[in-house]
Amino acid sequence: MSRRHPPERVDMVVGADGAPAAFRWRGRGYVVRSVLANWVEAMPWWSGGIPSLPAGGQGHLQGHLQSQLWRVEAVGSTGVGVYDLRRSVHRMHASAPSRSADRGDVIDVLWRVERVLD
Repeated sequence: MSRRHPPERVDMVVGADGAPAAFRWRGRGYVVRSVLANWVEAMPWWSGGIPSLPAGGQGHLQGHLQSQLWRVEAVGSTGVGVYDLRRSVHRMHASAPSRSADRGDVIDVLWRVERVLD
């Protein structure tokens, strides 16, 4: 059985390889014991996956570029569990000085718990 959860941002610690190493969710800390699976989902164009520049848009969120999912076994205060963690990469068009020189975009990464498997 699995339970989907509403989008809730989690604080993530990643290893040198980019894989989740530990996370904090709903006030509890979890340490990843093993990565069971990893896959990438491209966002379909009808959900905003292919960004388009707005006319003169500043600070406009253009949508997901991709999502990477990790199925991990993690240990927390309530025991061992299996969690699907989603890493979404967003591109934001911005006029701020922090934008990248090549595209004029700011990249934001959002981690969340997608599903808990029993």
